[in-house]
Amino acid sequence: GGDDVPDRAEFAVEMINTHVGDPTELATFVHAMAQWLINIAADEPTAVRSLQVLTADMLRRPWISSSTLPYCVNAFRATTGKADAAPILLRGIFRYYEILAARTSHEEAALVVFDLISRLDPPDAHRVRAAILSGELE
Repeated sequence: GGDDVPDRAEFAVEMINTHVGDPTELATFVHAMAQWLINIAADEPTAVRSLQVLTADMLRRPWISSSTLPYCVNAFRATTGKADAAPILLRGIFRYYEILAARTSHEEAALVVFDLISRLDPPDAHRVRAAILSGELE
């Protein structure tokens, strides 16, 4: 059921962690694990929650950077099924900004996240930057 979400997402990140050295492998594993979480979810809310937990966990990993994040966004975008994964990851980046801002300042958090998203496709980067500047993700 839905209570398996944290365990499943943790397993997914552990699998991804073993393939972070090569960007193509990283993208393949992020896609595979995100798709797996969608496929095994009983319904859309469970799929969304699983992807939210996966996103939050990935964003805390030392391997997430302006170089690896675009691969992760593209991997999420390539999934199919019960949940639209890419917007969940973009919302997760905004949530990451909010958590950082609460710990530091809005300015410091914005600098960190603007750097993190600097190599995303322009529409994705714009969406996150606009959310940070307005205080909400559309």
